[in-house]
Amino acid sequence: MQQTGGRGADGSTGHGQGDHPAADVGVVGLIGLGRMGRAMAQRLRDRGVDLVVWNRTASVAVDLARTAGARVADSPRALADAADVVLTAVADAVALHEVCTGEEGLLAGLRSGALLIDTGTTGPELVERLAPRVDHLGAHLLECPVAGTPARAERGDLVLLVGGDAVALGRALPLLCLLGHPVHVGSLGAGTALKLSLNAVLFSLNQVTSEALLLAEAGGVDPRTFLTALRASPMGAGIHGFLEAQYLDPQTSVGAGTLATVDKDLALAEAAWQRAGLSLPQIQQLRQTVSALVADGHAAVELGTMPDLLRRAGSQRSEAHHTDMHDATAKGSTA
Repeated sequence: MQQTGGRGADGSTGHGQGDHPAADVGVVGLIGLGRMGRAMAQRLRDRGVDLVVWNRTASVAVDLARTAGARVADSPRALADAADVVLTAVADAVALHEVCTGEEGLLAGLRSGALLIDTGTTGPELVERLAPRVDHLGAHLLECPVAGTPARAERGDLVLLVGGDAVALGRALPLLCLLGHPVHVGSLGAGTALKLSLNAVLFSLNQVTSEALLLAEAGGVDPRTFLTALRASPMGAGIHGFLEAQYLDPQTSVGAGTLATVDKDLALAEAAWQRAGLSLPQIQQLRQTVSALVADGHAAVELGTMPDLLRRAGSQRSEAHHTDMHDATAKGSTA
């Protein structure tokens, strides 16, 4: 694994090359203006990049054009026809397939010599199926799932996990370094494999931290005291600071994603470990827990609000228990 973007002497990502004005990266097209896509688009416009955007909900693209000065394409095909580099930042493999294929899909307009870079966590299978079609067009495909939050994207501090040809990556570096710190992981598929592995750690740590916070709270410990002690302990990894604002103020803080996104990523991880013939019981249990929460109507809950969700679920169980005890006592007194 080769890191191609710089880090500070203290080990932090800092801003690296992303602080400098844009090199000549040509016309960049960006498809998908969710939270991360909008943040990347804003970053690129702040660095003076000539940006063309398309979004399934057209009003989002129009609003970005008004506030940031991007141009709006009528279709993915029109965007690809106008761009030297196309970035996709869509939710999943279904969305990526939709924007790539068909008469108005981006593959219909992709130029010979262009770069297509998928920045979403869409799974390795579709990217691997797209690769020969992109090659046939004389273009080049990279997968580049990102690690970080929209806030980090806006300041050019993402970690970009790149899978694909090293020569294509060399061409993409001036653009990717505006967004953060590219790391060449290996061939196509390797970037997604690493992103899913990192997410498994993130989601597992979030779950156990959320449960431990409630355990401390049940013993009379204030959540702020718990988090302060955790930061000072040998377990005080960056994950806890990353989610701390949501742990303490779940109603107003915006985190790294929703349980729907977590469920999607864990489903991709499950498919990967099944293909590899692995048994991963802890991650499997987490997958079942998250899937059950999504099925119960909590898909839009933010990742860092898990303590609040568990707290409310505990209150409901406690109320149900007291009701059952009251009913049992009433029945006993009338027997």
